[in-house]
Amino acid sequence: MKILGLILLSLLAFVVLLLLLVLFVPIRGYGEYRNKVFGLKVKFLCFHYTILPQKKKKKTKPKKPKKEKKKKKTDPDPSKKAKKKKKKKLDLGAVKQVLVKHLPPILRVFRIPSLHLRWDVHAEEAAKTAITYGAACSAIGGMLSIMDRYSRYFGKAVVDIFPDFDGEGRGIEGDITLSLRLGPLIWRGILLFIDLIRYKIL
Repeated sequence: MKILGLILLSLLAFVVLLLLLVLFVPIRGYGEYRNKVFGLKVKFLCFHYTILPQKKKKKTKPKKPKKEKKKKKTDPDPSKKAKKKKKKKLDLGAVKQVLVKHLPPILRVFRIPSLHLRWDVHAEEAAKTAITYGAACSAIGGMLSIMDRYSRYFGKAVVDIFPDFDGEGRGIEGDITLSLRLGPLIWRGILLFIDLIRYKIL
């Protein structure tokens, strides 16, 4: 009996340890955009999984669909029709209140350790290219200021923007690293779900 108890206790400890690893060890995602192809990989502990790009499957010849016999249409009995329920109006004030309360904590679960972006700005005319380049620099500058404000959640960001007057640039290329823990994300999701039910949004 003692040996059986030790085995059960060991199994329980193993399951708890495995659950803690899944919930609190960071999961990392690596996104990359090169040559108009998006790549996405996920890493957890020593395991790697490539989500995109997916390997092309061999095409198989489609089977000819079997001809189905046409069924005669019968008029539905009006007495058996279910009464349509009136749709409840969505309370936008409640939705806003829930989002303001829960969205920032959910976003804090995510970390972006690194971000690299290269953008060769090109338009049809040189004047439009210059205008677009200025607007892009302004937009990216605002984004970087936000990242600097929330530096606890964002890591190193390198953004290079170049005006492409000849149209020979590479367009947009970049890569990003994303990190999160499932435990805090699930907890925040549960709290959000509870409030959605409490405010009768769902």
